[in-house]
Amino acid sequence: MTLKTKNRSVGRPRKSENYVKRSFRVILPDMVIFKEWKALAKESGQSMSKFVIERVEEVLRKNGEGARYSRKDLIDRSLELERVNKELRKELGIKTKAYEALERELQTLRVQPFLNPVAEGFRQLNKNLVDLFRTRKRVSYDELLPAMGIRPTEIDMVKGINNQIEVLTQYGLIKPDIRGWRWIG
Repeated sequence: MTLKTKNRSVGRPRKSENYVKRSFRVILPDMVIFKEWKALAKESGQSMSKFVIERVEEVLRKNGEGARYSRKDLIDRSLELERVNKELRKELGIKTKAYEALERELQTLRVQPFLNPVAEGFRQLNKNLVDLFRTRKRVSYDELLPAMGIRPTEIDMVKGINNQIEVLTQYGLIKPDIRGWRWIG
């Protein structure tokens, strides 16, 4: 036997109680956004609730499973990504050092023909050296070696660069002055 009081049975939850259990409040940053969302919902022929639910579900579907990660899963994923990042940085460091060593070796091979100043035949000038003079128009003694990535202790490299500078001077492409060299071209 159920008792009736004003259109409601005792012991049976009211329909509005079910809505209350499934709802929560969303506070938007300002009224402009609220009015915009309300207008969009009206345009689509939906209630505000259905409009928001559809948009949230759409974003969740677009993001796939990633949108439903728990905090712990996100932390674990972040730690894994940090570990991978660390490994990749280490590998990049190794490859960078190897690349720099190969670049130094290549520079050494390129200056070899210029170490013997009486060598005859075709010798290719270092493109970086020519570009340096061409773009800067004036290169000082102090900035030449650092700009070329050559250490002063690399004696053969310094000799090779000096011999190439002599060749550029003989061809009339550069002219020495008090502070260094000037590009004439």
